[in-house]
Amino acid sequence: MDENVAYASGSVQGPGGIIKTTDKGISWTSVFSDTTLARTLVDCYFWTADSGIAVGGYLGYAVVIKTTNGGTYWETVHRTNRPGSEWGWKIHFINRQVGYVSIKRFANPTFILKTINGGINWQEISLPSNIVNLEGIGFLNETTGWVGGWGTFILPTYETTNGGSNWHLAGWGYNVNRFRFLSDTIAYAVGDRVFKYSNETVGINLISSEIPSSFQLHQNYPNPFNPVTFINYELPITNYVSLKVFDILGNEVAILVNEKQNAGSYSVDFDGTNFSSGIYFYELNVDDPSTSSGQVFSEVKRMVLLK
Repeated sequence: MDENVAYASGSVQGPGGIIKTTDKGISWTSVFSDTTLARTLVDCYFWTADSGIAVGGYLGYAVVIKTTNGGTYWETVHRTNRPGSEWGWKIHFINRQVGYVSIKRFANPTFILKTINGGINWQEISLPSNIVNLEGIGFLNETTGWVGGWGTFILPTYETTNGGSNWHLAGWGYNVNRFRFLSDTIAYAVGDRVFKYSNETVGINLISSEIPSSFQLHQNYPNPFNPVTFINYELPITNYVSLKVFDILGNEVAILVNEKQNAGSYSVDFDGTNFSSGIYFYELNVDDPSTSSGQVFSEVKRMVLLK
């Protein structure tokens, strides 16, 4: 919290406890050991030296506990009610009011928790059935975030761009257990390796501002490719653009573009390092909310990743 005060929590096997230092870590005292609230604890997060939450498990259910007086008194603010073994695992807050908790669970469906009032109330959000054994969670803002997992299942990283309502493969990282956001421009994720995030736009290049005469989606090059290929497209007017990649079964595996773009010619690179060899499809959709149909252009092309 500052140069003197810090908190730590554990353990996943129990009994759960929270300890506190006020002298730069020289000495530590217990501030939680109440097994009627939580039997196991995994993570804790504090907004101030007095106010914070911790997450873990209680008799097979995930639990969130909260203190406002430096750990002297704790209360349960959320407990799940599904049968089976699950734990509150990792915590990430975007600001003082909005935060998320991942729920580690070995069965489907999988959930995350979201609060918009500083941890007082929590909403459970269901994730797709292919996301299991959830652990790491991190959000850049209220719309864009990532989750990962660990254990028996090798879980790739998934991404949301609408606050958790929909998820797609992020295209990087496996078994991500922890996200650390140092600012809105620098963050790290730790899993099968360490990844670094910056807010620089990577892989989308405006190659000409000359206004094209029509919409056009070009064939990727090279094709087949390993591991990187380039996709060019042209926009005759300013519009909302999405460029997505799908596997042979029609599952969305990557979002390359999802923003409003000015008229011009663009080139986007797709890195298939974390994908298996096979046939993929990329789809360009151009939407205009001011029109009655909402969509003004859509086209799909096929590409082959050959490793």
